[in-house]
Amino acid sequence: MNKEDSTQAPKRHPIDFKHPDFLDQKKLDEEMRRVFDICHGCRRCFNLCDSFPKLFDMIDESKNEDVESLSSDKFAPVVDSCTLCDMCFMTKCPYVPPHEFDLDFPHLMLRYRTLQKKQNKLPLIPAQLAKMDRNAKIGIMFSWFINWGLNVKNKILRIILELISAVNVTWSVAASPNVRFPLIVVSPATTTLPWTVKFSPI
Repeated sequence: MNKEDSTQAPKRHPIDFKHPDFLDQKKLDEEMRRVFDICHGCRRCFNLCDSFPKLFDMIDESKNEDVESLSSDKFAPVVDSCTLCDMCFMTKCPYVPPHEFDLDFPHLMLRYRTLQKKQNKLPLIPAQLAKMDRNAKIGIMFSWFINWGLNVKNKILRIILELISAVNVTWSVAASPNVRFPLIVVSPATTTLPWTVKFSPI
């Protein structure tokens, strides 16, 4: 008899991005429904990110109050609400590996978003905010202006920002530095130490 493994450390499997079924829409839809059905029956994660309340409300308000009643196009808001904080996997879910249900909600959200990217269906603003290398270079060049505009005291620009990007007007945003940080390169060591760290300019 299998048991719930919430008292044990979760055992996470690597994401198999190269598996032929990874970006198969039908296979992904089946896995989404399987996981959502398990979550719907458990609901221990109700007080974590907004993905779970949205999922449970959506199921409760469906025709037959089950996952099978949901259309696949309703899955996107659940995925968009996931912050990938990993709290469900690490602290709440009793069905993570090594349980036979093998449930990994955050990895499933990443799989869905990867398919969205392949199909060019990622929402415009989040897709642009995710371009960290480009945004960091812009942040360095215009750090004084960006930091001024993102300051919570700058209420007018923060209201505009919230309308455009859904970044809450009361949230503090990390300041953009006006200097470049060194790039850390980790490489195998030839000494008795297991690793050496080399610093090189960006």
